[in-house]
Amino acid sequence: MASIVGSESAVHDGMERALRLFSEFIQVVPVGVADKGLEEARSWYDQKGFHFRYYQVYTYGHRDLVSGYERMLLEITKSGLSVHVASTVTDIAPQDAGFRVTALSRGDEMCFHAQRVILACGRYGHVFVARLGKVLGLRTEANHCDIGVRLEFPTSVWPDIDRHHGDLKLLFGNARTFCVCKDGRLAPYKLGGVLLMEGRSGIDSQSGFTNLAVLVRLGNGNHGRNGALFEELATRLKRETGGVPIRQRLGDFLARMPSLPSASDEPTTMPLWKWGSIAQCFAPAEAAGIREALVSFVTRLLPENACKTVSLFAPEIDHLGDKFVLQQSFESTRPGIHIIGDCTGHFRGILQAFSSGIECARNVAGAADVR
Repeated sequence: MASIVGSESAVHDGMERALRLFSEFIQVVPVGVADKGLEEARSWYDQKGFHFRYYQVYTYGHRDLVSGYERMLLEITKSGLSVHVASTVTDIAPQDAGFRVTALSRGDEMCFHAQRVILACGRYGHVFVARLGKVLGLRTEANHCDIGVRLEFPTSVWPDIDRHHGDLKLLFGNARTFCVCKDGRLAPYKLGGVLLMEGRSGIDSQSGFTNLAVLVRLGNGNHGRNGALFEELATRLKRETGGVPIRQRLGDFLARMPSLPSASDEPTTMPLWKWGSIAQCFAPAEAAGIREALVSFVTRLLPENACKTVSLFAPEIDHLGDKFVLQQSFESTRPGIHIIGDCTGHFRGILQAFSSGIECARNVAGAADVR
């Protein structure tokens, strides 16, 4: 985000501002650790071959999140703004001195005229924003792409995984851990006709399972390469499983064997998946890199008897497309079109998205007096 707002200090101030406003609607609980513990963690993980990164982590209850969003919506409508829920934007096109926004609401088409449009579609709107960017000629830059798998195991396998960090961040080679969810759940979402997943947890979640992702960074490619990579991945997944994630036992993975159904019960928080080999999701070079990272992670950090209880789910993918070139106001290269949140391609996370929205609104409100 610093490349957009100008400096790390501006990012810090914006995040603090976002956290204060967010906390007015949703109770967040900081998860911290003493400075002495941080040095202990850095030393211990360094000896294991990992770079330990720390930042302040907050947690919240998912029911609080939903009710908080409802209160935000009420506050917005009370201010006199119109909100059209259960509506889908189908097109945004230049018109006169602004833009014509076309949407469908319960089967009826609606059209609006706007001088400015703020896109806040998240990852779920990736395909729409990418298409819109091409139509409107929005400038983009090549982006890195992270792909890999999510591990799930009983919390008892690594009960103190949050001892030094509520969201353990480890860097090793071109790989990293991502979104560690102790006593959390695997959360599926549909994109491009396939089912992908991420992890979620909160103060009201006690599933008895922990999940985390191990992702490998592919590096910056050519423009549009990330979108093509996702299409290739989706094609493989549809061919192998009909579009649902592949599940593989850790022991089978290490032995280079596909996992087959068994008569014994093997519980998971993931509602839909098929047994197989996670390597089938990826191109050979990608699969080799993911395997190297996984072997390095599990052999150094998980107990030897974990093979019987750890499952791997694939694919997980982060940063699905190019990143948009944005000004400090989060305005794109086309005046009047602003892009905030995950769909910018620059960052991920609720607070980052919240902060970008506040910064964008502050700039748009200031510009409204002039333009």
